[in-house]
Amino acid sequence: MRVRRAPISDRGEKVGRHPASLAVVFAAALVTQLVSCSGSPPDTPASSGPWAAEFERLMETTDSDFTRAVLDDYRIDDVEYAETVARFQGCLGGYGLEAQEYEPDGSFVLAAADGGQLSVVDPDFEVHTKECQDSSGETEIITLYSSMRLNPDNLDTATLMIECLKSANLVEESFSEADYAEAFDAGADWLESPEFAECAEDPLGATRQ
Repeated sequence: MRVRRAPISDRGEKVGRHPASLAVVFAAALVTQLVSCSGSPPDTPASSGPWAAEFERLMETTDSDFTRAVLDDYRIDDVEYAETVARFQGCLGGYGLEAQEYEPDGSFVLAAADGGQLSVVDPDFEVHTKECQDSSGETEIITLYSSMRLNPDNLDTATLMIECLKSANLVEESFSEADYAEAFDAGADWLESPEFAECAEDPLGATRQ
């Protein structure tokens, strides 16, 4: 099952992080004006940069010494990223689970380590996956890492998304945030399009260049 910070199903499909598909989660976040995409390249110091406030917020709210130590220098390097993923995998392993095909955006395929059916190996796999994401620091660290990678300057997410939709010719040039909210509520056809999914996952096209 593909997971991306989203509700986890038992069917082995791509679901979403930072939880149904990332596109739907991202869309909902825009409607409620939550900024979930993000900032400077993962290896760039950010103590006074566009993501400094988010680093500080996470350091203040986390209960994890590991997470706080990783974020303390206002950067997340590749070694810290790899260690976070390894901690997450180790926790999952304790429940007979594993995260396969782990990607930089935090998406992965949740599977039973022995190849069996998730709900048989661990009936509480949803709860345990969330527990491992939180206890390993994966929730905060990988989410911020991905956000910084996709939106280095921490620009307004709603604006980026709408501009991407216009560039993909999914909406008119006059399309606004209010129009977006209405389209989302009405279930516009283009919400199911590959172009919308691309915009939702990477509105700046950082990973498509």
